[in-house]
Amino acid sequence: MYWVDVTLDGGLQTSESSATFKYYTQPTVRSVSPPLGPLRAGTLVTVNGTGFSQSNACKRVVRLGHIQVEPISFTNDTMTFEAPNAHLPATTVVSVALNGQQFTGQHGYHSPANSVTFDYYKDPYASVHFPSKGPTNGGTEITT
Repeated sequence: MYWVDVTLDGGLQTSESSATFKYYTQPTVRSVSPPLGPLRAGTLVTVNGTGFSQSNACKRVVRLGHIQVEPISFTNDTMTFEAPNAHLPATTVVSVALNGQQFTGQHGYHSPANSVTFDYYKDPYASVHFPSKGPTNGGTEITT
């Protein structure tokens, strides 16, 4: 822990404050589970890694591309969040910050191939299926 003082005259006079600054070790992100989900919000995603529960953390945030969300829960090795809505199917880089500012894998922001990612997909749908009816005991093959 470090005491924070402010000076406006090059250090001749300093503030008398009780503000402190604490360092923490940058967490690591190893994987996400599940690695993909639909465009609509609601998929519970767990980030696997280390260092998420450090006591010096002040604002835990998960970032998917440009979108930031706060985790629902965390341990030292996992952080769980709800994937937000997305407008288009895409691969997003997943990164974590413990102060809301410095995210893991900053270099991977433009390089999904070298990063942990979450993929958004469109919901599949059946446009036509045949037959449209069958017996209640099951066993009917349906072709879409």
